[in-house]
Amino acid sequence: MITKKQIHLTDRLKAVAEMVNCKTVADIGCDHGRLAVSLLQQGKADFAYASDISPASVAKTEALAKKCGMHDKMHITCADGLKAIADKAVDAIIIAGMGGILISEILDAGAITAKSAQQIIMQPMRGDSELRQYLYENRYSIIDERLVFEDKRAYPIICARYTGEYDNIPDFFPKGFYEVSYYLAKKRDKNLHRYLHMQKERLTAIMQSKPNSEAERFLHSIDKILDYYNKEENDEAK
Repeated sequence: MITKKQIHLTDRLKAVAEMVNCKTVADIGCDHGRLAVSLLQQGKADFAYASDISPASVAKTEALAKKCGMHDKMHITCADGLKAIADKAVDAIIIAGMGGILISEILDAGAITAKSAQQIIMQPMRGDSELRQYLYENRYSIIDERLVFEDKRAYPIICARYTGEYDNIPDFFPKGFYEVSYYLAKKRDKNLHRYLHMQKERLTAIMQSKPNSEAERFLHSIDKILDYYNKEENDEAK
């Protein structure tokens, strides 16, 4: 049965969808297919490739696409990583809900495909520092990034594309520090500011219980970034 009921996304996936600006999108690791179907319903994309390594997830996506009347605007397949779109013309690639290291491995294995996309939108569940480092070292530029709070947890969403050049990391930002977004720090993003204070509180508690060199390094870097935020506040107060 076909229904016109709209797919409702979580705040995390809404933020992913808001970044999409393309004709053809590929949702890699599509799980239940809600994001791909929603993008078509919203007119954010004209055609969607949806793939997952799990046959069960592919079956769920096919069922949802048919139920929502979007099956003719989708190509749904069971495949590993970017193999599903290796010979396809795709404007935007979405890889959401995986670890940052796994996302890096997917990009690396399908480097030719990844480098041809105008947008690669990634939502790592963990390991975002490793993902940012991979993007920088492999000369992908971050063109947009957001930090979304959902159920008291912070989710980074990174949009990048291959430029062949090293990204421009601001001078104030701690060198080699990828645990938080240099893109958002430069913009003095309010959600990042909130996150930095949350991390500072957590790390201070760790340091009070026992010395920890990694926590100390993280805390020192956070303080340096917060100094940049505070500089703007002090300038406005003058």
